[in-house]
Amino acid sequence: MELPDEHESPLEAVLKKSLIQFAKELPLCYQQPEEDMVVTKTRQRSGRRRYTIAAACMVVLSLSLGFAVQKSPAFAAMVKGIPGFSIVSDWLDTLREHDGVENAQSHAYSPFEPVVKQFDGVTVSISDVYLTSDKLSYKVFIKSDRLKQHVFKRQDGSLDLNREAPAYSVNIPEIADGGSSAGVVIESSDDAKEPILVISRIGEVNPEDVNIFLNQNPKELQFEISIRPYVDEDDKQTTDTLKMSVPFHHTDWLEDRIIPLHQTVKVAGDPDLREMTLEHIKITPTNTDLDIKLADGADYYLLFGHSGAVPYVTDDKGKKYQLHTDTPQNMVDVPGMKRMNGNKLMFTGSPYFDESVKSLTLHLDQVLLTEKSPGGSFTLSLDETYPKKVRFKDQELTITGASYKNDYLRLKIKKESTDHNKRLGILFAMHPEAKVSLNPELQEHFDKGIGIDSGEARVRSEQDDYYEVRVFAPKLETYEIVMFREAAPVRINQDITIPIRSLR
Repeated sequence: MELPDEHESPLEAVLKKSLIQFAKELPLCYQQPEEDMVVTKTRQRSGRRRYTIAAACMVVLSLSLGFAVQKSPAFAAMVKGIPGFSIVSDWLDTLREHDGVENAQSHAYSPFEPVVKQFDGVTVSISDVYLTSDKLSYKVFIKSDRLKQHVFKRQDGSLDLNREAPAYSVNIPEIADGGSSAGVVIESSDDAKEPILVISRIGEVNPEDVNIFLNQNPKELQFEISIRPYVDEDDKQTTDTLKMSVPFHHTDWLEDRIIPLHQTVKVAGDPDLREMTLEHIKITPTNTDLDIKLADGADYYLLFGHSGAVPYVTDDKGKKYQLHTDTPQNMVDVPGMKRMNGNKLMFTGSPYFDESVKSLTLHLDQVLLTEKSPGGSFTLSLDETYPKKVRFKDQELTITGASYKNDYLRLKIKKESTDHNKRLGILFAMHPEAKVSLNPELQEHFDKGIGIDSGEARVRSEQDDYYEVRVFAPKLETYEIVMFREAAPVRINQDITIPIRSLR
């Protein structure tokens, strides 16, 4: 029987779908360094966004799968790379295809040896460890008596952990990595049918840390697996830390191949995004990375692969490389910190081992643009005559009505016949310098940014022929409203050839 929601833990699945579907969707997760965070729909009175950690790529899925054993020799070789575990299912094959492990292993590249270690009631295996000049990826497989105590089966047959399950985390003391993890609970494929926790991680690392590590001519890489028990307020159980070493063959390590490009891509018809630059491409044994730079003073950031056709790369032999992650840079302007405006795209697989490949082609359909600060403003009052015309960038908006209800200013904006999107791509907010007088409870919410400018203009019902906007605000005689472009689609529709002859 499926447990009710109140028994779910933070480690449980928030997306109830098959892991195969999860593995296929994994490339569409977009990832960013922890200092950037992901923008929510709220803005504080200063006009700066509030940020929370991304759930898209830190989602934890817990599922049980009973797939048939793969028969291919390549897959069999991969399964042997997980000592001490009976895990034979096509989700692992799919996951390794997306994170680049399949590309490396199919060319017999594996500088780190997988290991397994027995602890008191816990078995841990670490495999698929790959280090590039700025990324570290690995998979950790855990089975323990504690998992058995807290696992339960959902109605769809998937395994999950209850609220009181211990929390597991992985740390590499020598090379700190900042990234995102995906975790699942699966069932072993042997007769024991034991629950197995699988943690798959790809993290960005500092290239200087990588150089320091390599210059020491290391023979191994240290891992620490922390197991933090569920604790009540009066409980003071300590966290267990399991230490393991993964052997590393330094002489087998292959260096990344980085190719400067400085290739400009012109964008027509957008009031903000006029061009972007393909700064450089990096070919690794596991993945293909592309840095895209925007203008130094760009007051916006871009998202790739979140609307319309997902960007992908093909080589001149016809092989396709799907987008794995999109890491926007400089989403927040931090005083005193200079960072590239742009994006780091990682594609699955690479032509690293194919010397005959001379060029790649980047296929771009569209991107989503979000402004960091207001791009326009207007004033209105509830008793003025409507419709009211408002100009924003290259658009003329028609506000057909305004009202106030339940702490929100509500606007209706005409949906033009040419509009097919449910979102207008504009966020509305009270002017950050607005002097308002609120009751104490509302003032506290306003100061904290709670509920302020849900602000998104979108169609609420399929029958509506207008966009509705709800802005958290006090009731005033006159409002000064600012507007931001928010995940506004920008059409690119280009195939860009990238020469990589200098790769060799």
